[in-house]
Amino acid sequence: MQMPLVTVTDLGIIIIMLGLIVQTIWLILAKRGRDRYINDITHYHRPSSPLSRYCGWQMSAARNAVIDGFFLETILVLLILVVAIVLANIDYFVQDLPYLLFVVILSFLSTVQTASRVAGVAKIERAIYDNISASTDKIGQARALTDGLLRQGPMLDGRQWFAVFRVALKDDSVGWSVRDVLMEKADELDRLAEEARARGKTPRTGQRSKPGADIE
Repeated sequence: MQMPLVTVTDLGIIIIMLGLIVQTIWLILAKRGRDRYINDITHYHRPSSPLSRYCGWQMSAARNAVIDGFFLETILVLLILVVAIVLANIDYFVQDLPYLLFVVILSFLSTVQTASRVAGVAKIERAIYDNISASTDKIGQARALTDGLLRQGPMLDGRQWFAVFRVALKDDSVGWSVRDVLMEKADELDRLAEEARARGKTPRTGQRSKPGADIE
C-alpha cells in the first residue's frame, strides 16, 4: 500500500474543493450556453454553437436536466475517486465518504432546481402553443398574447418570453405566426429590453429582424 500524501482531513477538504471547482466550471459553461442560446432564439436562429445547443437540449425537457445532473455527478465521483487514490488510498477515501456525500447532495440540489425550472418553462411553452394552435386566427391569437406580455412590462417573469421565443422556433403554423408577430413588434420589444436592462434583469438581445425571415 502506498504512503498517503495527505491526511484524512486534508483529503476531505480536497474533496470539497474539487466538488466546488467542478460545479463552478459547470455553472459558468451553462451560463455561457444560456446567454448564447437566448441570443440565438431572440434572433430566430437555431442554436449555433455547442454550448447553445447544449442549453437548448437541456431546456427541452426536465428529464434532460436530470440526465445532465447525473452526468455531472458521475464526473465528480470519478474525479474525486481518482484524486483520492493518487494522493492517499482507498481506505482514506472510505473514511471521507461523508465529504463526498456532501458534494453529491449539493450537486443533486442544483439538479433538482434546474429540472424544476425547465419543467416550469416547458409547461408555459405547451400552454402557449396549445392556446395558439387551437385558434383559427393564429396570427391574431399570437398578437393578443404578445400584447398582453408587453403590457406587463419588464417586471414580467422572464420565463414567459423565453417560452414565447422557443415557440417561435417551431417550424409549423404556430411557430410562423408567433415569429411574424414578434418581428412585427420589434420596436416595442426593443423598448422593453432597454427597460429590462436598465433594471439589470436581462442581457442585450437585439430584436430587429425583417418580418418573414427564416430560422437559420
